[in-house]
Amino acid sequence: MKYFCPFYFLLGILNTLAGTVRGAGKGVPPMLILLFSMCIFRIFWIKLALPFFSTIDGIFMLYPISWSVGMIMMIIYTRYGKWLPQENKRNLD
Repeated sequence: MKYFCPFYFLLGILNTLAGTVRGAGKGVPPMLILLFSMCIFRIFWIKLALPFFSTIDGIFMLYPISWSVGMIMMIIYTRYGKWLPQENKRNLD
């Protein structure tokens, strides 16, 4: 719990941003970002970083790190991606 609880808000931000973009009609980019951060990144972590963290703590650290990676990717896509119509994007800036 010491690895999950302090950082659980990151998962909330990630899912909220993904849901916002999905609700605007763009479902594929959030799906790809979540697929990368929740699956592909975790496989790479287990293959590359786990030999250096040989205890179960290495796996427990993976969850907040993958949530952070996904959240950063979703923030970048939400800010700079082409998911809003151009006229609405001008009104928000």
